[in-house]
Amino acid sequence: MSTIARHLDLEGAFNARAFFAASSAQPWLVRSSALHELTPAGAEVLRAFGVVRVIDLREPGEGAAGAHEIEVAALPVYRFPGNTVPIDGNLEQLMQQVIETRGEVLAEIVDAVASAEGPVAVHCTIGKDRTGLIVALVLSAAGATEADIIADYALSGDQVYPHRREYVEQMLASRDLGEREIAEAWRLNVESPAEVMEYILALLRAEGGAAEYLRAHGLSAHALAALRARSRAFG
Repeated sequence: MSTIARHLDLEGAFNARAFFAASSAQPWLVRSSALHELTPAGAEVLRAFGVVRVIDLREPGEGAAGAHEIEVAALPVYRFPGNTVPIDGNLEQLMQQVIETRGEVLAEIVDAVASAEGPVAVHCTIGKDRTGLIVALVLSAAGATEADIIADYALSGDQVYPHRREYVEQMLASRDLGEREIAEAWRLNVESPAEVMEYILALLRAEGGAAEYLRAHGLSAHALAALRARSRAFG
């Protein structure tokens, strides 16, 4: 599958991109930061694209719902005790932990994409890692190339940094971390290095690929076929 990711101006959100199959004017998948500050103009962009479902990957308490009048499926990715969200640590290790321990959760989220009767928007807080992982699973299972998936993930860092820099500076100022820990925290909170997605895809290849990984954790053959059909339907 040839899939084209295009920058999306989504007023009130950032790090937004839409995925189009070749020769299509309508996206089948949208990714972004949280939508709770989405303006009426931003909401109209989603509605004009025909988005029928928004999948919110944030933990409970991370933020309010968006005012866009589109169906929302709240499906947290981490589900760690206390609904905590990691703010420091190694990015690859975090993604590996999610892949190794949240397979059923990830399959449930991908099923929510596959079962929608139209384009879907997926977001977490900054639209980088949780969103990046789900988008990678969806695109890979639908047949996108690894090069396209890696290239899309790597776009997020420059989009996130201006919106997240002040928060990370204040967070780090309040914590007693060493130089290496500080570097890891910056990487976790604002960066999207290509090698992180390469690492994620290698983990999935070890499981037989994204489709086999999702099937092993509960995604039905029907849902997988529906996902592939939906990604082609807009081509």
